[in-house]
Amino acid sequence: MSKLISSVKEFFKHDVEPFDGFVSAKFHADDERKIFINYATWKSKESYQEFLETIASTSARGKKVKAFNPKGYQVYHLEDL
Repeated sequence: MSKLISSVKEFFKHDVEPFDGFVSAKFHADDERKIFINYATWKSKESYQEFLETIASTSARGKKVKAFNPKGYQVYHLEDL
């Protein structure tokens, strides 16, 4: 898991944080470090979608994180709940 966490930190530092529309992120891991959760906040659904379509899908660091084959995620928007 340490390689995954290291890859995610690099990805966020260089690709996610500078992206206009990104607000913040929090990361959570269980005590055994077998579960790793990313909770990110974006200014809008559109900002997040633009990030996915541009940076996330083309960045070498993003591809490195994706190679860990993350399992299931859900995106929630307060106005949709």
